[in-house]
Amino acid sequence: MFRKNKIEINAIQDSDLADALKQISQFNDLIEGEIKCISCKTLITESNIRVYASPKSELFKSIIFILITCIAILACGQTVNESKEIVNTKTEKHIKIPGTKLFIIPPKGFEISNSFLGLEKGGNSIIQVLEKVDGDFYADTEEFTKESFEQLGIKVFEFKEFKINEFPAKYIVMQGEQNIRSINVVFGDSTFSTMIIALYPSSDDKTFDEIQSVINSIYYDKNLKFDPFESASFTLDDSQSAFKFSKATSGFYIYSIDGKDVDPTKEEAFVTVSTIPKDSTVSVQDIFEMMLESLYKYGLTNEELKNVGISNINGHYTYEGEIYGEINGENNVIYQLVIDGHDRAIFIQGRIKSDFTNHLNEIKKLAHTIQLK
Repeated sequence: MFRKNKIEINAIQDSDLADALKQISQFNDLIEGEIKCISCKTLITESNIRVYASPKSELFKSIIFILITCIAILACGQTVNESKEIVNTKTEKHIKIPGTKLFIIPPKGFEISNSFLGLEKGGNSIIQVLEKVDGDFYADTEEFTKESFEQLGIKVFEFKEFKINEFPAKYIVMQGEQNIRSINVVFGDSTFSTMIIALYPSSDDKTFDEIQSVINSIYYDKNLKFDPFESASFTLDDSQSAFKFSKATSGFYIYSIDGKDVDPTKEEAFVTVSTIPKDSTVSVQDIFEMMLESLYKYGLTNEELKNVGISNINGHYTYEGEIYGEINGENNVIYQLVIDGHDRAIFIQGRIKSDFTNHLNEIKKLAHTIQLK
């Protein structure tokens, strides 16, 4: 029944993405696990491509693009400090972006976001932080070049390299979603890489200048103890399940058997947890069905849905279900749970390739401990 009742969401749809990839001969590469983010080298799969959007928001159309590719887009204007190095010390005006080691001086009107790592202003501008605490700037940005983006058909207005304190950095200006522009800065060393992505209305020169001031205020404390759950809008009690917390990256949380490091393309079972911006026009059922549609687009066949519907877990309005089928010829069970948090939703997805009954039970034990902060 879900395949016939498609949802109209004013955003970049999975089908649009599939068509675009086919046009540049990369659709099969996606299915076969051969596409990586151009900047952070994360393997892009059908399970980590997200379609998150507010139906009336141009801004969240561009957030979709961030979540798919971890890159961003922008246009011209005042640029970052023209010197070859931004040198800052932490001051009383600096604030820490929760869940990161990054400090910035926020412009007036920008507030800490409840839906992602970073700041937002009036529902139409964001400054998002994507941090890889175990990354490698040099390896992660090997293809982060003007030429690489131009080969993807993206118009590049400006590209420069400089330093933020002692850390090498890259800055790029590109054209993106209509009426939305962005600024992209990535910096780090051989032990980490951090990306800052700012999106704002293309006609808003004041906000553009404010974002530039943020970039020029960057201070990064590499030795600061990292708390991956500092910015999480949920809690899970993994003591109740065989699935333990494994790692967090840029607001995505991964749980695996005994918490071991996982390769999503090979792992027999793992769980991902993410926060999705939403408004009152998008329901938890809508989000469940969008994620189900993405599975159809990327290989789910012979599917059977079980135990699907509205539920109440720990006092929270939720929508959950189990999807049985084949993905690229392999038997899979996918568990999905969407928890309504009013202006955001928590999306939990479990992927299982073996020992289906036991793994599903353990995933549910974990998921059903969900609490919203």
